[in-house]
Amino acid sequence: MSPLGGWSGKKLMVFGNRFAIATLLEDIRGNELGIRFSSPKTGIVSEISLIFGFGLEDCYPSKPPIVRVGLQDDNGKGQPTDMFLSYHDETVDPIDYGGGWHKIAIPSVQVVAGKTYHIVVKKIESNCALCLDGLVTFTTMRPYYYGHNERCFYIPQTQTVDPLLTLERKDPQYKNEWLTFAQTPSFLVKFDDGTYYGQPYVSSHEHYVYGSSQVGQEFTGNGGVFNKLALWLMSSKQQPLDSLYASILCLDTQKYLLEKAKVANLKVPQYQWGTCYFPSLQLEQGLTYRLELKSPLSTLDKSWLLRSMYSYVAEGTYAYGGCYSMDGGKTWSKSFFADGKKTITDFPFILFE
Repeated sequence: MSPLGGWSGKKLMVFGNRFAIATLLEDIRGNELGIRFSSPKTGIVSEISLIFGFGLEDCYPSKPPIVRVGLQDDNGKGQPTDMFLSYHDETVDPIDYGGGWHKIAIPSVQVVAGKTYHIVVKKIESNCALCLDGLVTFTTMRPYYYGHNERCFYIPQTQTVDPLLTLERKDPQYKNEWLTFAQTPSFLVKFDDGTYYGQPYVSSHEHYVYGSSQVGQEFTGNGGVFNKLALWLMSSKQQPLDSLYASILCLDTQKYLLEKAKVANLKVPQYQWGTCYFPSLQLEQGLTYRLELKSPLSTLDKSWLLRSMYSYVAEGTYAYGGCYSMDGGKTWSKSFFADGKKTITDFPFILFE
């Protein structure tokens, strides 16, 4: 289950997953790259997971590249100090030249809550440039239009904000200054207590809701009372044959708190937040719920589309809640295959008080 969080505005409480991916990956290349973040707590870090690649497009490594991965302090100006607190030199497997999750064990190092750190990835040996992927993400409640979006500083699992989160590159054309890029990095830092911090998603996937094909999102209640739901959705090119309906099931009691609330019934030509109102309901603290979305009379070519964020990280590495049913809600699965790989997913959704 995904323990997604709540956050307060001036007049209302909202809860759910405000992290949404607007566009596909964009890569940053160079010989020394970084990810800036704020440590959520004081503890010992001994492992870093991230996505990097070599040899994309016009270059292919002539032999296995060697890359140095580790942690550096901040120099007080938002840049790495260029001195590693801890690092490991990793030889990259040839199958991962084009990018993939790398789990890198580093000598244990202590980090302090609230302090700024940098994951630095430095090319030691390779004839090709190093590459880190970034996501173009956003958090607003308005429709997304290409080229007009906000940075996302939310950590998906907890919905906490890390305002320093960014991708970086050391650029020799600018006197080796570190440049930042308005993209959300994919990374996980493991603490010695077994918990992870970071952003695990690598891309988004489109799901069709029609007939017996349903999607859902499991989450943990926070004790709040809500009467409005927002979903990131669009319709097929042709008008769906049925409305998109939302239900909320308490998995602990097997009782529905909400059944077939109509989220959308008119054609939605591009992705935007669709909303619906319903009688106030309370999500009990600590209980597990499933948001279920269906459109029973719609067909594949006349259906509703919802976009999830997905990752290839191993199950157990990161809590998640996206789930799927192909038999009208009788049975549910919590993973699917994208590009031939098993994935974990989460759907954007927001509940309002």
